[in-house]
Amino acid sequence: MDMQWENNLKLANCTFRDPKVDRNPWGFCNLPQGNGTLSFLIIGNSYAANHASQECEPLIVTTSPYCSGAVKTQQAFLKDIDTYKPDVLFLSSRYIEPNVPLGTTDVKNDQLYIDMMNKLKKYEEKVKKVANPVSHLHYFEALRHHTPIEMIILFLVISLSIIGDAQAGLGFDANQNIRASSFDLQSISTSTFECTKDNGYDLFFGRIYKSNGEVDYKGVQNIRNAVAAGLKTVDAYMIPCLTSNCPSAERQDSDNFQVYIAINATKGIQFGTLWLDIEELFVSWPADKSFNRQFILDMINSASKMGQSVGIFTERDNWKSIVGDWNGASFVPLWWLSYTVESNFNGFISFGGWEKPKARQVNANLKGPCNVGVIAVSYYE
Repeated sequence: MDMQWENNLKLANCTFRDPKVDRNPWGFCNLPQGNGTLSFLIIGNSYAANHASQECEPLIVTTSPYCSGAVKTQQAFLKDIDTYKPDVLFLSSRYIEPNVPLGTTDVKNDQLYIDMMNKLKKYEEKVKKVANPVSHLHYFEALRHHTPIEMIILFLVISLSIIGDAQAGLGFDANQNIRASSFDLQSISTSTFECTKDNGYDLFFGRIYKSNGEVDYKGVQNIRNAVAAGLKTVDAYMIPCLTSNCPSAERQDSDNFQVYIAINATKGIQFGTLWLDIEELFVSWPADKSFNRQFILDMINSASKMGQSVGIFTERDNWKSIVGDWNGASFVPLWWLSYTVESNFNGFISFGGWEKPKARQVNANLKGPCNVGVIAVSYYE
């Protein structure tokens, strides 16, 4: 098995820096020039096969017997960066050394954490971008304490670290259990939002209107706190009300219509897009698809007349069940509901006239960072 694994890692187009010392795939390999504009360098231990594999961890002096020259290797990593001057530095490593109990109740006072962050800063000073989990999340602390399902969040954050100028990121919604028949939002303070921002979440989706026709004041306050915390993007969403005693979808003879009620509740708060939650989980939509289409258009038009940008949150089957084969709302962005562990839009098949979503909810029942509790995580570009 080990031999098969090693053979699968071999790259035929590698030019090894020192053929007398390096052996495929466990050596320093120079790859052919590609068509892109960025150069990259990968350093690490055996996880960095075909590149700067030194059997040493790049963020800590490794005591493993496989890393006999740990201090010299740390210096060699820095020397390689100076020599090759990469735009992006990948730290690809199996972190063994940090897999020990924390030395303090506060991770930021843990000596291993301090050592690793100091080494990370040295790398960051030399390149434009460091693709590394520690830069977004306390990776080694996660290795010690997080369950496999919680590591899905870590996987998403890590994969986003290499995107750079693409302006992609992770966002979340502060639900307790969004897939339940009914759910209540949790309250999140400004300081907690500052913590989640430090952990890689720079977008927040806050609910401001519920399917029973009431304003969600807890969600409104969360949006206010997220803005105060300085998150890059703060959006809102509302679940339409469709019972007989609900306000109308657009202005009739008063301001008693749903979008106005929702937006007016956030008066004085500058948020981004208002997303309309179009799914069957919380709302019993009529069988009349023509009515549903007009209702959605009325809500979009109502928001637009108020100067509010608007989008649609839905998934393929729900959309077709509610409005059929209709693309009349494709002029607004799509927040796509589709669960995955990937931080991308892979698997998207055009529907409703949308060729590409703006965001993707990838999981709705994950334990968030900073003691936030259960969150719904979304990837966005």
